[in-house]
Amino acid sequence: NWKKEYEEIKVPENMKERMEASIARAKKDKRKVKKVKFEIETKAGIIPVLIDKDVIINMGKINITPKKIPVITDKNIFINEDIYVAGERFKTTCLSVGNPHAVSFVDNVDNINLKEIGPYFEMHYLFPERVNVNFVQIINEDAIKIKTWERGVGEVLSCGSGACASVGAAILSHKLDQNKIIEVASKGGAVMIRVAIV
Repeated sequence: NWKKEYEEIKVPENMKERMEASIARAKKDKRKVKKVKFEIETKAGIIPVLIDKDVIINMGKINITPKKIPVITDKNIFINEDIYVAGERFKTTCLSVGNPHAVSFVDNVDNINLKEIGPYFEMHYLFPERVNVNFVQIINEDAIKIKTWERGVGEVLSCGSGACASVGAAILSHKLDQNKIIEVASKGGAVMIRVAIV
């Protein structure tokens, strides 16, 4: 019975406060509780979280239907398509992880000036609701490095949905194998991501 294994936690409505309260409670009660499970309500839906030795978050399904992302195209999917931004061509894959992402693969993310190119990508005419932009460098078959420009925010140190979108785009682009755990490094640190494309 799951109720014997998990303790439900009631936390404040604000998402950041909810995460902080849940993690603090889990740390405080670690002798009493082996695992902690709770849910976070977002605009994209309910996100289940499990705190065990690690924090495990199920970000839900990736959507590649252009109208659902949304991205303006006459194609059924938008994978490795050319997008021209600020005079440069980027091979880009578009998908949604509850919010829209454009993922472009580059040789070295450190050479990308996000403050310069990010706003142009975010506001590109192909994205009627604007878009989060992820530049991805494949390190090896088990690791990638990303830089993320979040719509309405700017450059961010890390982005959970961006990490998931980046791994998903790498799988869809045949740059990584699915169902593997991939280390995603960003300025804010590293997370481990597994994406299954069904």
